[in-house]
Amino acid sequence: MNCTCGSEIYTPSVLRDPNTGVIVTYPWFIAEHPDNTYPDKASFPKDTEVLIRTFDNVYVHQIHHAYRFMVVHTREILSKRSAEHFVTGRGKYFNQKLAEFSPEGPDELYIDV
Repeated sequence: MNCTCGSEIYTPSVLRDPNTGVIVTYPWFIAEHPDNTYPDKASFPKDTEVLIRTFDNVYVHQIHHAYRFMVVHTREILSKRSAEHFVTGRGKYFNQKLAEFSPEGPDELYIDV
């Protein structure tokens, strides 16, 4: 999506249910909202939450190093302001500065926040 100035806009995932007025922002809750609100039109098979959450945990553990690489390089495609926000947020999430987090080691391009 582009703003009127022509630059790209990146937005977080948000679901607003027009039937209930509920606004949901967390990805897992976005995924489960339709099933909880409209059970006759379920997206996920009944009683599979434990399996899905287990698979998700195993999957994330297995791709951790690839994920680290992707996270580190995401800042390269962001504007300076977005990159600062991204680096700060991921640093808090991982409890580590991204420069220290990088599988490639720190470099001079990192925004030190």
